[in-house]
Amino acid sequence: MIFPFGEYRPDVSDFRAATTRALANVLPRGDGYGPFPDLTALTAALPAACRGLFFARKADGTVVIFAATATKLYRLNNTDYTWIEVSKAPGTYSSVPSSDQWQFAQFNNFVFAVQANTVPQVFDLGSSTEFADLGGSPPQARYVSVVNRFLVLSGLLSNPFRIHWSGYNATTTWTSGTSQSDFQDLPDGGIVRGVGGGETGVIFQDGAIRRMTYAPGSPVIFAIERVTHDIGLYMPLSLVKSNGRTLFLASQGFYMMGESSPPVPIGRERVDRTVLADLDALSPQLMIGAADPKSSRVFWAYKSQAVGAAAGRFDKLIGYDIALDRFIPPIAISGEYLSFISSSHSFR
Repeated sequence: MIFPFGEYRPDVSDFRAATTRALANVLPRGDGYGPFPDLTALTAALPAACRGLFFARKADGTVVIFAATATKLYRLNNTDYTWIEVSKAPGTYSSVPSSDQWQFAQFNNFVFAVQANTVPQVFDLGSSTEFADLGGSPPQARYVSVVNRFLVLSGLLSNPFRIHWSGYNATTTWTSGTSQSDFQDLPDGGIVRGVGGGETGVIFQDGAIRRMTYAPGSPVIFAIERVTHDIGLYMPLSLVKSNGRTLFLASQGFYMMGESSPPVPIGRERVDRTVLADLDALSPQLMIGAADPKSSRVFWAYKSQAVGAAAGRFDKLIGYDIALDRFIPPIAISGEYLSFISSSHSFR
């Protein structure tokens, strides 16, 4: 016998509802729900808690995976799946702030790693054996992204209301007025919590969202326009891009926006009240978003307020299927960091 289940919407009462709040360990499908696959250990453990993870593609299509602990950076050995330390000599950085994580971005053949307490780091996929300080005296930053042909730093240690971008195709140029490098101080909307990359950038603040569009030949370099007045980014690491859309958690709930469209609520009267009431707001570094590269699904891990929830680890995973416009019921899972990776594809 087949038992039909309505859409997972825990914010809605079960009384005479065509929805449900009693699902677990399932994924939405066109005809209902199917099983959530098992998780499998792949690599050796890091020497300490994971505080960042990133994969980069080399010119030949092969994948290089990087990970971070609070004070060190590592590269995965793709043969025996052990971790090789690639921190800048002598090998230990100032510890990442407890409420942050390391952040990474790839620009051409270079991988950049940032956190507030150290100089931005760079790794050349073609020649480096360890990370090095990024040249040009860039500011220390919590977040890094690529917008058009610029490397953009935000969450600056020196000025949290500022974004700073490199020269055009020149990631070691950070002097304002040189090769189109410049910065912009945002007068309102609160602290900058990150910038969504792409051909057009999206600046996320505490209480505002702005779009930055490259304007060739203009003295301002980027035209910056305000998109929202009362919606911002609540949890910085909830920001995730998938299928040409940007998804994030605001103080009002989950939102999604396109490259040129304003944010629209996707969790209202579905999961927003439930997740916001359950989320441990004192552990923002554990509310982490990641996209499934092989589907239209996005997942967010977070630490709940449940009694016995371990410090420094998330204990729940909730998701959203963009194509089906349905949320994925929470999975009870314990972890340190959530990221997406991809397999190698050789084009030789």
